[in-house]
Amino acid sequence: MTDAIAQRLRARFELLDVDGDGRLRHDDFTAAADRVAARLGLTADDPKTRTLHQAMNRFWAGLREHADADGDGTVTLAEYAAVAGDPAGFDAHVADYARAMVGVCDRDNDGVIGRQEFLDGLNALGFAPDGAALLHESLAEPDGSVPAEAWVRSIRAYYLDPADASPNLLLHG
Repeated sequence: MTDAIAQRLRARFELLDVDGDGRLRHDDFTAAADRVAARLGLTADDPKTRTLHQAMNRFWAGLREHADADGDGTVTLAEYAAVAGDPAGFDAHVADYARAMVGVCDRDNDGVIGRQEFLDGLNALGFAPDGAALLHESLAEPDGSVPAEAWVRSIRAYYLDPADASPNLLLHG
């Protein structure tokens, strides 16, 4: 693994580690969903909030099942790195999160996400405003909107594509 790939892997892990204790737990995934919903002005009983929580729960359950090698109920960076980049794991456990994340940002359910919703969603997840703005520019249509499916594909690439050409690299400078 190159240093650049290792740095991106660590950055992804740190974003998921909401409490910053060096271990992923179910609470980190719940906190991330709560942060996104709050930033977008959604209530806890909003169907989009519930969908995001369900997707984050599946993300965590899959990660714990496949990465928690010592069975302690947490996932360390080393355990995370051992399973990162698995397309089957992404499709089984993370793809729902990607669709739910995009869905909460698609406020009017028209299949496109406005610039501010896009930025708010990424900022709530912990991405720096400058990186989020650069990624938005790379995915946006001429009218400034981001097609939902383009963002879903981008999230998939963020987790699976180590290529230096990935637009997601803009998130980390």
